[in-house]
Amino acid sequence: MDLINRISKQIKIKNAMELTGRLTAHAKVSEVKGGKKVVNFSIAINDSYKPKDRERVELTTYVECAYWINAT
Repeated sequence: MDLINRISKQIKIKNAMELTGRLTAHAKVSEVKGGKKVVNFSIAINDSYKPKDRERVELTTYVECAYWINAT
């Protein structure tokens, strides 16, 4: 949570969300018009549950993420 607090203060985020998962590939940094940079990455979040009288079900959710960085 410390990282989210530091980022929130740095870029003045009003709302924050924390996702815990595994990176699925290397993050890619791109520069767009106006000198802004964006970091694109994907994470995989595993979950499982066991319905009554059935086998355990394993789920993987993939989340595409973008982190925008303002050039100063």
